[in-house]
Amino acid sequence: SSGNGTIGAPFATLLEALAAATEGTTIALGPGRYDTGQGEELATSPGVFDTLSHIAVDGLHLRGTSAARTTLFSSRPAPPAEGGDAAMLTVRARDVVVSDVRFESPHPAVDAIGGSIVVSRVVLDGTFIGLVASEGCTAVFEDVIARNTTGIVMIGALSLANVTLRRAVLQGTGLIGGLAQGTGSSLRIEHGWVDGYGVGVQAGEGASVQFSRLGVHASRVAVGALDGAQSTGRWLSLELDADSGGVVSTTDAVVVVEDLVARSAA
Repeated sequence: SSGNGTIGAPFATLLEALAAATEGTTIALGPGRYDTGQGEELATSPGVFDTLSHIAVDGLHLRGTSAARTTLFSSRPAPPAEGGDAAMLTVRARDVVVSDVRFESPHPAVDAIGGSIVVSRVVLDGTFIGLVASEGCTAVFEDVIARNTTGIVMIGALSLANVTLRRAVLQGTGLIGGLAQGTGSSLRIEHGWVDGYGVGVQAGEGASVQFSRLGVHASRVAVGALDGAQSTGRWLSLELDADSGGVVSTTDAVVVVEDLVARSAA
């Protein structure tokens, strides 16, 4: 049975804790698995589920015990191949912190819409999409490990969002490891390793990507810029195999790389 949210009588579910949270609340999750997927199927989109796991209060800190011991998952059916499913956590607030958890499910992990968020010390395990910020959100994603991931994008800055990614290892078979899309959107990467995505990092439609100390392995395109966008950085390390590529831009886009090292992965 559920308690009142104290240490001695904790809530039975994460959704109860989120519903009771007020500004500045810290939700401490003990070891275990927490289902974020208790939502309803959308009548307008069969197979797509809304979620009740919204964070809508400013200053909330959702903290697990560690990414090895606290797991967030979704019991909803897997999303359609084209995506469109609600994230395990949808954030519409300022000064939110999510830390020390593992996201495990074939669903998007975090969708931060407006406001500001820090996500730290997390593992993305088999997620369809990883951590995405949009609609002017300011986000810091740090100490991130993504593995066995699929889908469109693992780290995204969309619609005027500004994202900083620090100390990240992204491994998967999806389309893009890191993406900034749309005029005014930016993605800054500090110490990252991207392995296996079709495109390592990409800026599109007037956005910008900046990186420092980035490694890319086994991607058809390591760094790309399209449609008036720019990707710039230094200390880029490429490990190339028979299917790998390097730096690609369209005629109206710019890619500038200083201190490039490329070597065969064989």
